Amino acid sequence: MKLFLFPILTIFLFFTGNTMDNELKSKFNEKESGEVLDIRSSNLPVNINYNSPGSMDGVEINKGKTGGLQAGAEGRVLNNISIPVDSETFIHSPNVTVFKFNDIDCINDKSQLIATGALQYSWSPASSLNDPNIPNPIASPIVTTVYTVTGTDINGATSTATITVNVDFQFPGGYFVPNAFTPNNDGLNDCLRLKYWGVILEFEFHIYNRWGQQVFYSTDISKCWDGTLKGVEQNPGTFYYLINAKTTCSNKVFRRGFIILIR
Repeated sequence: MKLFLFPILTIFLFFTGNTMDNELKSKFNEKESGEVLDIRSSNLPVNINYNSPGSMDGVEINKGKTGGLQAGAEGRVLNNISIPVDSETFIHSPNVTVFKFNDIDCINDKSQLIATGALQYSWSPASSLNDPNIPNPIASPIVTTVYTVTGTDINGATSTATITVNVDFQFPGGYFVPNAFTPNNDGLNDCLRLKYWGVILEFEFHIYNRWGQQVFYSTDISKCWDGTLKGVEQNPGTFYYLINAKTTCSNKVFRRGFIILIR
């Protein structure tokens, strides 16, 4: 059984470019205001695109399956007319939805965004995203930001959705440092790294062996120690670390302690 939809057009519609076949467009423009052009017998495609609150965006009506179009002045379609259309001929705009994993604070410096419901995506503002043209970018704003994603489906129809990533740097984090790791290439705890330190402004991470030799140094918190020194695996044992940092939540962070390397 076929379902029939009866949308009400609520704004003036303009046919431009290749939107309507030239022959049909000419016939339509010849109609007096208020007259109806019957296109049910046409085998040519007729596309109607409109965008207003409460209406469907990017509707495409194929093969003249409408009952008729009521003519207005200058080739416009009068508003407030009912066009019965076979439901199979409708191409709806994509139903784009978006969500986030978390907000930004003194622990989380990034937020994973996810958009679904379309084929292609474009996000804005793009400056605080790792990639604005994928469905799942990583956001790293330093102020509360509203992100808008535009999704495009296989028919070229578009739809947008928004989400707010809140930024709150009022409550300093704990600046946790792991006390052990197991660099045995099993994919679990193979590299000693720091997580959940919030937004880092300055950073120095030193690791020393028991004889005071520095085995690791980095100013990039995303780097981790894999348990080697110049490509040589270090023996299991206790190592010592010093960390000096400055974050958006703490002007000075100092940590020191020991790390156990287990193989």
